[in-house]
Amino acid sequence: NKEKAPPEKAGLVFLVIQFAFAGSGSRRAIQASAGVSNSGESLFIRSFDGGETWKPIFPPAEEDDFPGGADITDFEFHPARTAEIFIATNNAGLWMSPDLGIHWRRLEGSSVFLGSESRVYAVALSKSEPSVIVASAASPAGNVIARSEDYGENFKEIYIVPKSVGVARAIAIDPKYSDHIFLGMSDGALLESGDGAKTWTVRTRFGDSPLRILQDASRPASFLIVMDSGTIQTTNDFGKTWEKVSMGEGNESTGSFFIPQPDGESIKAPNFFELPFRFRKDVYDFAPNPADFSEFVAITRRGIIRSSDGGKAWRGVETILDAGDTAKGAVALLPERPESILFALGADFYRSDDGGIRWKKSALPGAVSRLVTHSAQSGVIFGILK
Repeated sequence: NKEKAPPEKAGLVFLVIQFAFAGSGSRRAIQASAGVSNSGESLFIRSFDGGETWKPIFPPAEEDDFPGGADITDFEFHPARTAEIFIATNNAGLWMSPDLGIHWRRLEGSSVFLGSESRVYAVALSKSEPSVIVASAASPAGNVIARSEDYGENFKEIYIVPKSVGVARAIAIDPKYSDHIFLGMSDGALLESGDGAKTWTVRTRFGDSPLRILQDASRPASFLIVMDSGTIQTTNDFGKTWEKVSMGEGNESTGSFFIPQPDGESIKAPNFFELPFRFRKDVYDFAPNPADFSEFVAITRRGIIRSSDGGKAWRGVETILDAGDTAKGAVALLPERPESILFALGADFYRSDDGGIRWKKSALPGAVSRLVTHSAQSGVIFGILK
């Protein structure tokens, strides 16, 4: 007797974060915890104290035969029980931890397309029905969308994606109606179903491939899609219309200023904030505030920049490094603490709790390519160790 609602009256609660990952067995866990090189292989690490100390948590230490090269394709917190985390991998199946990575179990059930070597592209959890899980996985027939209604004990195939449209790399489930599902396809299509995958419509078709779907919890009609090219599309009407986030393009942002000269005149300094996302190679990492998606931060080839108005204006963040030092790296914001900024460069972790005035540096077990802050607990931080 589930109450239904038309898709246009429903919203999305979803956060997808893409990762690159490769690793296996307890040997690398021991190496990383000791702070030594892991020969280019990767680990998933966690801090419970805001970045002071770190511990490798995935692959599980007891999995000595964990397959190598198991990229993490998706990572999600449960929308109702945020101590539970789910990881999808490209050739090691679907995993779940009930306690932020202390213990793990593989979700297989009776499914023929979810197993120890399965490729899982994406996973999503229902907020209205916590036992409902939807996953996108590879199968001999192509890309299968599978649904579990018993918390992963069993999965049922609900849709086979035509091979001509690629694979679903992002999934979103309506927070009120679990039969209302969105799929972000690798060919650029955003598919929508309001009847539990019985029928599908193309809500829109982008000229780029969606990587992440980010929704503003305070405004259910508004969500963002981060594209493979680095551009971002936003909607305020559940996907009926879209607008590209300008990133300051064509505007004088707060980054513009004039430099006084000895003769009394001033010259305008170059304003790199106007086009911070002009080329994908200019941006190494981009992250929203988990509690407020109008707050963005990015690490670029010119340093760290941030926006507090959804990307209309950008400003630089002072760090203890020169801008030229920020070659790649990872960056993140803490929920409910917009003054706190985190970033990692190689095996160094930096944190400021006053908007960049003072910084504290600590050591990581190795080079980190991505940081993820917990959506509710500001002391919990995850990272991918490369």
